[in-house]
Order: sequence, then structure tokens, then C-alpha cells
Amino acid sequence: MVSLPQDAFEEFKKPIPELEHHDLLSAYHRRLIGNNEEEKLKCAIAWSIWEMTTSRLRIDPDYIKRAADDDAFSLAFARIESHYFVNGWFEMFERTF
Repeated sequence: MVSLPQDAFEEFKKPIPELEHHDLLSAYHRRLIGNNEEEKLKCAIAWSIWEMTTSRLRIDPDYIKRAADDDAFSLAFARIESHYFVNGWFEMFERTF
């Protein structure tokens, strides 16, 4: 059985105020497309680390390191992925196949 680090989800939630934890996707998306560059990058890194931690059966420290260290990658990755989630693209894809 694969298990996530205990604090992974807590770290993912950190950049978002607790009052918005009921809808993390929307809260992240607003920040990732917003004008506050510092907040945008902070959210992009947290999002990307979360995805790199949860998207594989085996946690790959090199993926997590890339998300933590490569600001341009994290920003692009998080913005593209959140865009698809918010706009239902993945759901549409699932219905197609």
C-alpha cells in the first residue's frame, strides 16, 4: 500500500486561508490567475508539490524537488492544470471515453 506523507495535504492547504478550505480548487485558481505575483508563485509551488506527491504510485523526490525549485515550471504546471479542473475538461474527457 502506498501512503502519502502525513503533512502533504496540510502543506497543500497552507497558502489558502482557512475560510476558503471548503473549495480549494476555486481558491487556488483565483490566486493562480490573479495579479499578486508573490501569492501566485506561492500557490503554484504548493499546488505543484502536491501534484508531484500524489500523482504517482511511488513518490519521486526528483519530481517534488523540481516543483519546489523551478518557479517557471510550477507556475505553468499549476495554472494549466487548475484551468482544466475549473473548466471541467477532465470530466469531459472521462465522459468521452
